Amino acid sequence: MKLRQGWGFIFCALIIPLLSSAYEDLVKPPLRIGAWNAKRLGATKMKDTKVVEYLVKVIQRYDIIAILEVRDITEETPYDLLNEINKEEELYQLTLSARVGRTSQKEQYAIYWKASRVTAIETFQYNDTVKDVFTYDPFTVTFQTSEAGNLTQFAMTTIHTRPDDATEEIDALVDVYDQFLTEGGVKDMVILGDFNMGCTYVTSKDLENIRLHNDLRFTWLISDHADTTTGTTTCPYDRIVLAGPTTKTAVYPETAGAFYYDEEYGITDQELLDDISDHYPVEVLLRGTLSPEMIPKWPPKPSVAIEVDVRTTPRYIKSLAKKLKETTTDCQLGKQVVTVRWTNTDITSTIDSLTAFSEENPKVITKQALAVLSYKLQHGVMTDSSLYGTESPSSDYEVRVLCYPTHNLCTTTVKTSTLVN
Repeated sequence: MKLRQGWGFIFCALIIPLLSSAYEDLVKPPLRIGAWNAKRLGATKMKDTKVVEYLVKVIQRYDIIAILEVRDITEETPYDLLNEINKEEELYQLTLSARVGRTSQKEQYAIYWKASRVTAIETFQYNDTVKDVFTYDPFTVTFQTSEAGNLTQFAMTTIHTRPDDATEEIDALVDVYDQFLTEGGVKDMVILGDFNMGCTYVTSKDLENIRLHNDLRFTWLISDHADTTTGTTTCPYDRIVLAGPTTKTAVYPETAGAFYYDEEYGITDQELLDDISDHYPVEVLLRGTLSPEMIPKWPPKPSVAIEVDVRTTPRYIKSLAKKLKETTTDCQLGKQVVTVRWTNTDITSTIDSLTAFSEENPKVITKQALAVLSYKLQHGVMTDSSLYGTESPSSDYEVRVLCYPTHNLCTTTVKTSTLVN
């Protein structure tokens, strides 16, 4: 007996990684990209081991993350942080901007990216010497990936505006995009960072003069009512904006938002939270790649469903079959099973049709079964959480009633189609 238990344990240990590997080869997980103002990140901050612990923990959440407000004249801090990130396993690489800024207080943008998922192939530092609009010139990295579906190349532009000049700087990001295109850059771009937009810095009236907000080429993802700051203020300073034909379909729009790491990691010490940063990261997910094997001639058709079983008698099922045969064309009669099917276009009409069927056939869909079906349908059971908040494909709701005389059982199923990812 012990020998069998041992072999069973070994078999389970082996088969689970194999199944996991097969799944990941067919459906890649989404790419998580973000930007975070890490608040005066320099040598002094790197000496605080607790702060560094949380910096690393947050960064390792992302496949690509831009770290803003790096301040170190020696330029060693970004690499020291990279060493901490890769201490357990060397997963990330660093692409670093030049030190930028009008005054002696210069900053860098540090872009950390997971080499197994993306590759940085080109950088672009916007030349702002003529107009001198930006306090900290925006920095662009072009990435190549096979992990984000049709989005095989995209640029990521990071910006940290000066609060008092935020309106002009955000407006000028259109010039950055256009200049990038002129120099042969890819059309698909994610613009993100600390815009200092909202509250007292950029008001709703200011939006009228911001081309980035009004130009239809750009899509804004973070709400004007979001909170991206860790203090007592509720301000949407940090933003994510999309440009290009592919990014709009590549992202899961409703995943865009702030990552509240204090809640996620249970940080209750406000002083520690202030030491880490006065900003939360902002992030969004990009749809993962599907293997060609997932799109064959007859691809799998995933669906979400709710199912309720009701006990009954063979005699009732026999009489039900006779009645349904006379009253509906959607009934199939067999020796082993009686099948009734119909479709509805939305949840309301589905519940109405279930109610009508229950009133006609109370021993198939009982009041209790109807209550369960109605409650679940009205409270999100047909929502596929693996779609990361995107809308499910427009489809019908199929209702199927199966009654089995030999098992004294009637099963009612409601299902609708969904996407693979």
